[in-house]
Amino acid sequence: MEKTIIDEITENEVQGAIKELKNNKSPGIDKISNELLKYAADILKCPLSILFTKCLNNTDVPKSWKNALIILIYKKGDVTDLKNYRPINLSHLYKLFTKILTKRINDQLDGKQDKDQASFRLGRSTTDHIHTLNQLLEKQESSISQCHWPL
Repeated sequence: MEKTIIDEITENEVQGAIKELKNNKSPGIDKISNELLKYAADILKCPLSILFTKCLNNTDVPKSWKNALIILIYKKGDVTDLKNYRPINLSHLYKLFTKILTKRINDQLDGKQDKDQASFRLGRSTTDHIHTLNQLLEKQESSISQCHWPL
């Protein structure tokens, strides 16, 4: 089986993904918080880009990323129903890695889509297409009703 060549994850990708991380999230079992990643981004972008590239090439991630301290956060409804709780907490490094991969996949898929494809694309909506279709139908109905058909 031939190995697929994957571009290295760049420091710019890592730094961009770090900037997008949300604050005030509980740290994972590794005690690394998003605020820590943001604060140390300039120092961490190089070693993280190397680590993430190795993960891609080896098609595996560190075991510690697979461990999580799951905390259930109550949402609403019956407190005795488990469906009313939201589980949280994977490693923030793992989330950062998957954020970079998701962006790469989305960029690739978006570049291969027809420019008129609107659904399931970031920043696009089918609403404009539906509005255009409705206008065409209204004009068609209007032009048909204005025709005088001989009996």
